[in-house]
Amino acid sequence: MTNEKTARTIDEIRTYKREWNRRKKHITAESLVNSETWKGRRAEIMALKLLPNSIDNNCGVMNKDFDILWNGLKIDVKSCNLYKRKMQRGRPVLNSSGWRVFDKNKGYSDYYLYFCMINNIPNKIYLIPKEDFHNGITVGQKSIKFDKYIIKNYE
Repeated sequence: MTNEKTARTIDEIRTYKREWNRRKKHITAESLVNSETWKGRRAEIMALKLLPNSIDNNCGVMNKDFDILWNGLKIDVKSCNLYKRKMQRGRPVLNSSGWRVFDKNKGYSDYYLYFCMINNIPNKIYLIPKEDFHNGITVGQKSIKFDKYIIKNYE
């Protein structure tokens, strides 16, 4: 009982702080749609549709330890648009592109559902176990290292 009340209080504080910051910084609904938070939330919504019988862990308050509960597995959803590297150690680089994502949640998740996007449209979707994700990963556009974890490929 005490833990539930404490957890609820922490969630209420998070919500209050978030709303206070939005008012302070004059953040509008339009600016939220283009924010990194909304892009991540959009990936979570796509993940809920992709995984049958999944439960949204962020429906009331964002910034929980994991995003989705699916068949007893804690899943953190990550998304990244394709980046193209232009310089390496001061020299131009050709044909270096990929997706890069990091874990800031201290590894509370069992799996990471990773959306690799091109212009905000999914290109590949990976379901990567925590043991192989470490603190983050980089997937090259032509890389096959993580292909064993692909669950959907739109190429």
